[in-house]
Amino acid sequence: MLIKYKTRISLVYAFIAAIIYSATVFVFLWYQSYVLSWLLYMGNALFGIVIAIFIYRYSKTNNYTVKISQLIAMGQKTTIIGILISCIMCLLLLLFLSPDVFLKPDANTAALQNVPGQLQNGNTNYLLMLFMDAIIGNISTGSFIAILFPFTIVRFKDQ
Repeated sequence: MLIKYKTRISLVYAFIAAIIYSATVFVFLWYQSYVLSWLLYMGNALFGIVIAIFIYRYSKTNNYTVKISQLIAMGQKTTIIGILISCIMCLLLLLFLSPDVFLKPDANTAALQNVPGQLQNGNTNYLLMLFMDAIIGNISTGSFIAILFPFTIVRFKDQ
């Protein structure tokens, strides 16, 4: 029963983290401006905040008696599930908001206007930028929080 509870609560927070990250991706794709690429990094930070809230709430529900290794493992598990969900949501957002990205590169496509120099090779670089941020950015932020935050919780619990 405890395993089912852990998995369910981990899925809920992973889904919340993915929704919040996807909201920033939605705004980025809606305006289709590379100037707003900072929103993707803001989404990574918000993803990490949700992971931190999950670790804190999970520790609090167990009266702060959970071992550090278990908190780290649950944080990493939630991070990975959240990344998978956010990648699926990014793909769906791309299909609905910017379907011309999957076609042959053309100078008239809206997603490729005002492209920075490093992304002028075609549509694949636009996809690469978005999915690498969804994977690398979220795993960096989520894993950093999942490793660091349990030590903070245990330290403040002892004081």
